[in-house]
Amino acid sequence: MGPNDLFELKTKLLEKIEEKVAASVSNYQAKMFEVLLVEYLSRFEVVDGRIVSSKRNVKLLTEIDAVFDSLVEIMYRDVLGPLAKGMIEASELSIEYYKALGFEASKIKEVIKGIVAVRDMIGIDAKGVAKPGGYIHRVARTEEVRLRLQSFVINNVTSRAPFLEFQKGFKRLIKGSSRDKVPGAIERYFDQYVYDTVGAVDAAFNSQVAKELDLKYFLYAGSLIKTSRKFCRKRAGKVFSTEEVEKWKDDPDLIDKKTKDSYRPLIERGRYRCRHYIKYITEGLHKRLKEYA
Repeated sequence: MGPNDLFELKTKLLEKIEEKVAASVSNYQAKMFEVLLVEYLSRFEVVDGRIVSSKRNVKLLTEIDAVFDSLVEIMYRDVLGPLAKGMIEASELSIEYYKALGFEASKIKEVIKGIVAVRDMIGIDAKGVAKPGGYIHRVARTEEVRLRLQSFVINNVTSRAPFLEFQKGFKRLIKGSSRDKVPGAIERYFDQYVYDTVGAVDAAFNSQVAKELDLKYFLYAGSLIKTSRKFCRKRAGKVFSTEEVEKWKDDPDLIDKKTKDSYRPLIERGRYRCRHYIKYITEGLHKRLKEYA
């Protein structure tokens, strides 16, 4: 299989990972709501149709963590385990891509060690088990979702909210609303903290490999879709040197300009949910592509 085929295979894998994770997140979110409904929401004390600030209800505020903790193993099994496995597979395909570019076995041997760096970045050991305190372990705990739910419950208990309104708000917070196009708590959480990480880890790994192999040129790879940003439209399908990207932070079409000084072009590309990839190429291929540009 040639380098272009291998690179395409890798990018399709990354896209498939996101699709699978999105489906798994949706299923997990539904499961989490079922558990919260049965083991948590049904236990609140209600007087005259309103939640009261009783000892029982105040005690329930401290039990949110226990419910979430009971779901962590499901999060590992159904969502984060397959995600970690897919990211390692993408790194392995990247190595095959560099082999196909024609680099000597001795150099590739050093590059293979980079798989360990990928495991360290996502926080898993050689067997794919999450390391305590690592990225995957912390994602699984969904701390932000716990805090949002706890804050919601506190506000409703202290204000003696009508129980029916409390139920509706609880459901909307966890499951979202398809009618109003509001994502659920876990969907929002993954959108904010996880999906971009998949692309960033892949980009960081390949950036390190490129340095090891002294690759100073790349193709801004990936297709354009209706929602592609102008920043990416100007670059898609074109070749660049790694030195040129230092000027990208000054592009007026780069989103979130307030943080442009911390922008890492070879890692972030077009920033939030960018679907493009840095495809490192040899100097000879760069010259040929420039001639036909």
